[in-house]
Amino acid sequence: MSRNYGMVVLKYSLYAVILIVLYVLQETPAFLTFFGVKPILVLPYAVCIAVFEGEFTGALAGMLAGLFCDLGGITLFGFNGLVCLVLCAAIGLIVLFLMRPNLLSTMLLGAGAVLLRAVLEYLTCFSIWGYDPTGRYFLTKVLPCAALTIAVLPLCFLMVKALHNKFEDKLKVS
Repeated sequence: MSRNYGMVVLKYSLYAVILIVLYVLQETPAFLTFFGVKPILVLPYAVCIAVFEGEFTGALAGMLAGLFCDLGGITLFGFNGLVCLVLCAAIGLIVLFLMRPNLLSTMLLGAGAVLLRAVLEYLTCFSIWGYDPTGRYFLTKVLPCAALTIAVLPLCFLMVKALHNKFEDKLKVS
């Protein structure tokens, strides 16, 4: 019993440490910057955790990833935390009841989550206030950021799948 508990704590601690490392890489100036646009690294990772670990763990990972995005973002603090919490919980439930945890379904769900978060951020930060060149900002900053974030999804998928399978094998043995 105590060995299983220790493995579970190690598994979730490793997920959290990787999330923090991805946040540090995400906020590092000039790291993975393409034409002034940077990908969001923590959201695809949280989506992949939701795919493999379910709705509760996914919601917690999404909330933490969203709060990290809020620390370095332009939105009101808590906006991304709430949006990512709901998105990752929904993704965990969709995978639980409707889809299988494979790369294609993760790419579809992750792309939908990234695009929905990007559109919500654009609407609440720019469009609602009626700034003049908001359409241009959407096309030159928001959509390229979403595209780069979606491009990171397969790497996060492979990383989370490997961790999940390794710990599941060890938990089944003991």
